[in-house]
Amino acid sequence: MRAWGHIGRRLEGKRCVRKHSIGLSTAMSRYARLALASLSAIVLACHNDPGGPATRTDPDTGLISLASVRSGLWDTCGIATSGTYCWGLGDSVPSRVRGGIQFYMVEASALNAEHRACGLTSSGAPYCWTPCAYTTAWTYCQPDDSLPVAVPGNHQFSTLTIGGGQLSPDHACGLTGSGAAYCWGDNGYGELGDGTRVGQILGPGGWPTDTAPVAVVGGPRFTTISAGGSRTCGIAVGGDAYCWGLNALLGTDDTTSEFIPVPTPVVGGLKYSTVSLGVAHTCALTLSGAAYCWGANYIGELGTGDLSIRWSRAPVPVAGQLSFVAVSMGDRFGCGLTDAGEVYCWGRNTEGQLGNGDASGPEQCPIETCSPRPVRVATSIRFSAISAGGDHVCGLAQDGIAYCWGDNRSGELGNARATSGPCGLLPALPPPAAQIERPYCAAPVKVARQR
Repeated sequence: MRAWGHIGRRLEGKRCVRKHSIGLSTAMSRYARLALASLSAIVLACHNDPGGPATRTDPDTGLISLASVRSGLWDTCGIATSGTYCWGLGDSVPSRVRGGIQFYMVEASALNAEHRACGLTSSGAPYCWTPCAYTTAWTYCQPDDSLPVAVPGNHQFSTLTIGGGQLSPDHACGLTGSGAAYCWGDNGYGELGDGTRVGQILGPGGWPTDTAPVAVVGGPRFTTISAGGSRTCGIAVGGDAYCWGLNALLGTDDTTSEFIPVPTPVVGGLKYSTVSLGVAHTCALTLSGAAYCWGANYIGELGTGDLSIRWSRAPVPVAGQLSFVAVSMGDRFGCGLTDAGEVYCWGRNTEGQLGNGDASGPEQCPIETCSPRPVRVATSIRFSAISAGGDHVCGLAQDGIAYCWGDNRSGELGNARATSGPCGLLPALPPPAAQIERPYCAAPVKVARQR
């Protein structure tokens, strides 16, 4: 049983939270923040009601321009003035989310194996849904999966984030307008930040789970929050970074505790503007736009250019002296967006997720092909926002048209699985993986017409 399916349907669902700045993976440039101030932290969304005419229609694809885009593990969603659209997990072109609820923003998770998305209405009310709310191709749908479900508790959030990953089921967090943080879902590693590792129930797999949001303790007021695999991090008012959950991933440089279930300062004394969490690595931007990362570095996911350091418990600088306005982390890779609209990515590159025109390099890391330092995405397109997913990235061009690159096995690039241009088919993975060729695109391709 899917963890969030259990929590969301049977127990009235996990709650999602909108984020002020940038959440798990969404990135927006300075001019995009000015143009879309009310949407500046989020992302990809699935808001569903007609909201008036589209601002622009692309002449090649018929796709309307989007206000935000958000990449999940094997899916992607975007908010347009005419509704919320998602694609992947069966649908290889955008389809609208059902239910008639108008969402102000949505969030999905690059680490969310339950494939949940959550959205906030204009009043801040959180809802969550499965892929069954926009596709009939997803094979695990239940009768009560077809519509978004309200999160219990009557909270109102200004931003939201969803985490989870290989080590644990999903959890979600949200911020109120005053910066107070609330989290719900799995708490086996203390990722809810309530000072415990217990929950109201034992969820699927025996994980302690809170089915409604609980307050994060410790007092910090946050400007942004990001949930990842087995932990959560936030940037407090004033720029200090705090993390909680599985201690090896928190940036505390502490080896005495396995778990820290309360917000704990990240070491180094730097002031940050935003943070984004991957499966086992985290990257944050200083106030000057410098990227620092901590956690696992087996495939170059810290971007330092040095593969001799396989793990860092403290922030280390990303190589290249680049200045970013946003960062977004996926599954063992990450990307940064410059003020000029250029995108640079680093880490794993097995499905073209670095966007540099190649799905087999540029270097051979100890485990897989990768780049241990930022490489520029191979395009002349200038982006206003990016969002890294499991093994793919989607971004918005300055005209609001969506482009994606990387893994396309589930249709998450939204181009109907086309294999022309920078796209192709990778050989099937060894057993026990499914013996099918793997569609991918190693450079940005335009998302196709919506249904």
